Amino acid sequence: MEEANLYIEVSTTRVQKCRRRYMYVLEYPGKKETETATAVGENVSLERAVLTAVERGAGRIKDPAELKIYMGCRYILAPLENGSYQKWEEKGFQRSKGGEVKNKDLWMKVKNILDGHVWSGEGDAKHSYQKRMVYDLEKREKQNEKKGDSTDGAEDAAQKE
Repeated sequence: MEEANLYIEVSTTRVQKCRRRYMYVLEYPGKKETETATAVGENVSLERAVLTAVERGAGRIKDPAELKIYMGCRYILAPLENGSYQKWEEKGFQRSKGGEVKNKDLWMKVKNILDGHVWSGEGDAKHSYQKRMVYDLEKREKQNEKKGDSTDGAEDAAQKE
């Protein structure tokens, strides 16, 4: 089983919905190969941006892998680690206090993707790509402010190294 690391950063950690950009780096340590992609969403929550990055990044892995996910969002990592998302699925994605779980569509996709891997997560962990990713996100935000970018959810770049 191959190893893979997924690193996720977002342009802002504000919880409220806003325009935000996310970036992921998918690394295969055994192959010394990486894939990088960034995207921007209008009026999206922090949870939705991070879940989208997990879904798109982990979704690129073709074969079952030992996957380690590095992200700064405890709101996503905790339900994944403690199994809450599995309980939500059993209850039709209804919360115990009533009402539907937010981002149900993405939770379902992420669950299906992660079920194919042996995975673990690291929240708020420093990693070797963090400075570069934060720098790239800030740079893209500044460039797009000048251009008046209004891209909604489309990936800006996907590159293999």
